[in-house]
Amino acid sequence: MADPELRQLLKDLHESLEDTRELDPETRALVHELDEDIHRLVAPEEETGADDIESARDKARELQARFQAEHPVAERFFREIVEVLSKVGI
Repeated sequence: MADPELRQLLKDLHESLEDTRELDPETRALVHELDEDIHRLVAPEEETGADDIESARDKARELQARFQAEHPVAERFFREIVEVLSKVGI
């Protein structure tokens, strides 16, 4: 898996979101779920499959759509996460 790339994207995303105070609770929860999903996907001791990757990719796509207009910097990170997860799921 593209472990280092995903970890760096998550780090960059979190730094970008620190400046974004106006996120609604539902969006914050979805970001948190995606973060947990990706950490589970890159954990060496976890057994994950195509369904896990697809679920994380779907969450990233939903967040990408939510952030597209109002938070273009954060949206870029979600887009890159979707791309990395798509490559992993091949």
